Amino acid sequence: MLPLRNLVPMLVSGLIFQICASGWLSFAVAAWLSLVSLAVLARSASWPLFLGTSFAVVLLGRTIGWHGALNEGGSVVVAAAVAAVSIVACLCAHRVAMRELPTLGPLALPAAVVVVEWSAQHFGWPGAQLLPLSTTQASDVPLWRFVDVLTPLGISFAVASAQSVLAGFGEAFLAPDPWPQKVRERGQRIAANLCFWIVFLGAHIGGCWRPADPVPGAHVDVVFGLCAGLLVLLAVLAAVARLRRET
Repeated sequence: MLPLRNLVPMLVSGLIFQICASGWLSFAVAAWLSLVSLAVLARSASWPLFLGTSFAVVLLGRTIGWHGALNEGGSVVVAAAVAAVSIVACLCAHRVAMRELPTLGPLALPAAVVVVEWSAQHFGWPGAQLLPLSTTQASDVPLWRFVDVLTPLGISFAVASAQSVLAGFGEAFLAPDPWPQKVRERGQRIAANLCFWIVFLGAHIGGCWRPADPVPGAHVDVVFGLCAGLLVLLAVLAAVARLRRET
């Protein structure tokens, strides 16, 4: 059972950052931190506690943060509920991958975030224009200058990657895991470098094919396809790792 001294700060900070992740109260740093405490909770708490508290935190935070900020029809509560289900699904992918894959696991959260954001835009989910992590990064010039190569989905991948790696260092001390702590900490260092080089090479080498259209649909679909494929690969590797460990 997760002690209250660890649980309460996760829920309080998670709520604050969810309120400020988008909407009228949003600021860029909140988007960079909005999933960190919830990701640690996802890995360190039991399934029922994680699912219930994470859904409630996101639902309440987005309802407050999005109040009066939606530019489309529909209820703010409904949009917040869709966001809560989406974010909890991303956190589930993070939990499963991080438990079985100490090195590649941190890539699951950013890949899942990209898949969810693409799906929200593609299928027109309520509040879809406020869900992407990239919407709060327009003032981040060093990162946003590559948006025509990375696309907004790539920007969200970069933001979620940083959160996944940051959360991993906290999880190495709190979460129950079949791997020794030293293995997990080494995996986090490797994952941090891997996430950085994915974004760096995607931005700079991809600049050779910099398009005239700032955000071409084809590039968005490519980023989505790569992340969807990565998510499937991580799921297969996690399943194999678990089977090998059990046998």
